[in-house]
Amino acid sequence: MLISLPMPRGASPRGVAWRGTVVGTLGLVGEALRDMTGPASLLHGLLLPAWFAAVGWRLSRLARA
Repeated sequence: MLISLPMPRGASPRGVAWRGTVVGTLGLVGEALRDMTGPASLLHGLLLPAWFAAVGWRLSRLARA
């Protein structure tokens, strides 16, 4: 989550930055309430690699430009 907060001010699109903030927040809440949420924390485990892929794709496009 902390990585995605300064992203909108840089060359990254706002959508990728907001997705990172949401995924990070879900991760924090999921870990804090792990006993109560149970398998719902699996959502964070699925969204985090998708966010990393989006950031990597954007960085590879920036490197070519």
